[in-house]
Amino acid sequence: MLRRIGVLVCILGLVATLVACSGPDKTLTTNVTDLQTKVTAMQKTVDASTAADTALRTDLTTAQNQVKQLTTRVTTLETALQNHVNPPLVLEIKSLSSPVLQGARVTLVVKADAGARVSVSMKVPSGQTAPKLGDQTVGRNGEATWTWNVAKTLPAGTYAIAISSAYQGKTASANGNLVVNAPTPAPAKTTK
Repeated sequence: MLRRIGVLVCILGLVATLVACSGPDKTLTTNVTDLQTKVTAMQKTVDASTAADTALRTDLTTAQNQVKQLTTRVTTLETALQNHVNPPLVLEIKSLSSPVLQGARVTLVVKADAGARVSVSMKVPSGQTAPKLGDQTVGRNGEATWTWNVAKTLPAGTYAIAISSAYQGKTASANGNLVVNAPTPAPAKTTK
């Protein structure tokens, strides 16, 4: 469409040049005026088409955004319904004695679904022995407890505790940190 208009403008230019060189001709002048009118009309049509295209693109973008919002809302509702019908496993650290000193006793209490199989592990640096915490089946009260002694040789620092739960084909995981501190040295005795 734009090419045609460009060609017409070029033709008009040539015609105008011919008219200027050959002198006025009434038929030629009328044809040039008619062509100018047609070009102006075509330009108006192109402008109207461009405006309509822009409006349609804006409407399409608005509709796409609305579809995205509705899709997000539907996904949220589906998740809420699924969680209501088939709730996710409960798994959280209820208590953890932390920070502790090297060689001290640690107690971890985990809250989970009754009947769930829960396992706990603690990551320690290579060369150190990780405590054997193992698995437990959660009792009716919804809690499981692990107790162990921190090795006196375990360097002071923060250690990751990984907890996982499995029950009726579902799984859950949680993480915690155990902070181990070195004991404060006893003050030196002074002698007189």
